[in-house]
Amino acid sequence: MSLNVRGNGTNLALTAGRVDGMSFDRHLAEIAREFPDWTIWRSDAGRWWATRHHPLTEEERDAGCAMTIDADDPEGLRERLLEQQECMSSIDRET
Repeated sequence: MSLNVRGNGTNLALTAGRVDGMSFDRHLAEIAREFPDWTIWRSDAGRWWATRHHPLTEEERDAGCAMTIDADDPEGLRERLLEQQECMSSIDRET
């Protein structure tokens, strides 16, 4: 079964457990390697999620950092994770 979906301005070819020709497991593994401080998963509803391994400090929460984030697809999740890295970096630069 194949289904073409439009998300975040790009066409994604979804084929029974695959995104852009790669398996969901491979996307999960690649993102997890790139962001080792996060647990990455895909929900039964098809959303991609990440949650931090360690709680946020009050300063991090006040700066807009999130404990858990989600996205429509692996590329969107990677973008959100990069935004979270930038959020943490901005705190490091202030101290």
